[in-house]
Amino acid sequence: MRRIFVGAVVRFDAAGSITPMQIVWKDGRAYGIDRILRAQTTPSLLCGAGYLYLVRIQGQERELGYDGRRWYILSPD
Repeated sequence: MRRIFVGAVVRFDAAGSITPMQIVWKDGRAYGIDRILRAQTTPSLLCGAGYLYLVRIQGQERELGYDGRRWYILSPD
């Protein structure tokens, strides 16, 4: 799977949880995340642990990741 790096609008709560709210493509198009279907921690070379979310955006499921520095969408190609 290939990583496509994107911008993200996220919410941090008082407990330190990270909740992605929108993704933003390089050309400025922004898409709201309709629902987070799954959230899990994953190994990251940059910070020890990253995050991987299964999200629904406009009715389509996508894997959205955070490696401790950048947000990305996993592309099957």
